[in-house]
Amino acid sequence: MVSKSPEKELAEFLSTKPPWLESTFWPAGSREELAAWSGSEYWNLEVWGRAKDQYESILRQIPARWREYCKEHKRSALKILGPSSGKRGRPRKDAEAKVLKKLHQTKSYEQIAIASLKGSSEFREATKEQQELLILKERERIRKLLGSRKTERHPDKIR
Repeated sequence: MVSKSPEKELAEFLSTKPPWLESTFWPAGSREELAAWSGSEYWNLEVWGRAKDQYESILRQIPARWREYCKEHKRSALKILGPSSGKRGRPRKDAEAKVLKKLHQTKSYEQIAIASLKGSSEFREATKEQQELLILKERERIRKLLGSRKTERHPDKIR
């Protein structure tokens, strides 16, 4: 018994089906093909699904065609769904922490806080008490940001 090549098996499978059926498995079918599909027995999703499963199982045996098929489906899905929004959550502040760490080598948290607030209109227009409060909040924000990025001092110590 001679085994058929996947290409021949695919050609044989498609020869027993309507000529437009293969295009319904791919994302971009023409209006005429879709109209023909809607009036056929393959409009029943169970029948169409079985035919698609057979088509895909044969196509998987032809690596180049299978990659192309998957790439088309991925492209179509991204076109419909849009690009990924990326990771969820708060944006990282590594760049800011790096700059603040360098400044903290020569300045205190309070000096860094005052320097960063000096340019803001909110700080300039605030009263003396409000300025002190702003400095305190900024100093704590900087301290917490740098503290969250410190390396562990006792790696062998069990918590």
